[in-house]
Amino acid sequence: MSQFDQTHRLVLAYVYDLPFGQGRKYLNRGGIVGAVLGGWQQSGSFVAHSGIPFNIYSGSSAPTGGISGYVYANCIGDPSLSSRGTAEWFNTSAFSDPAAYHVGSCGRDIVRGPGAWGYNAAMMKNFKIPVTTHEALTLQIRADAFNFFNHPNLGLPGNTLDTTSFGVITSASAPRTLQLGAQLQF
Repeated sequence: MSQFDQTHRLVLAYVYDLPFGQGRKYLNRGGIVGAVLGGWQQSGSFVAHSGIPFNIYSGSSAPTGGISGYVYANCIGDPSLSSRGTAEWFNTSAFSDPAAYHVGSCGRDIVRGPGAWGYNAAMMKNFKIPVTTHEALTLQIRADAFNFFNHPNLGLPGNTLDTTSFGVITSASAPRTLQLGAQLQF
């Protein structure tokens, strides 16, 4: 496995022209009402994926015989749990520190983190601004909502043996974020 491995991944995206304004089903007339309420688009994207794999490291300060960097833990049991939660995402008793001058028997990326999903949405309208008879500028105004449903996606659990956060999830994704913007296209 690798840390970019996501066994399951679903991505959906769309752009929808709202049916209001000139040439549309509703408010199909000119004037100020059609200009203000017509021509809007709504877009969105939904992403859902299974959790990514991660390593389990030893927290021991025993000598490693010149091995630099992190040392893997020993696997002494099954890390799977029938019921996972933020207080214990995997079976923490399935790991131990390796003996001095050993690197541990656990391989890379043997435990998977929590899956995640999110929906982002936007409303936008383009205004054509004539510059010459052959050219025009486009002003786009938009409102974006990232993590529209304010769904908390859990972070990875602590992965270092002998720490208080080992197997515990202590972080989550960012909350809903709203953004207003304008873009001049030429």
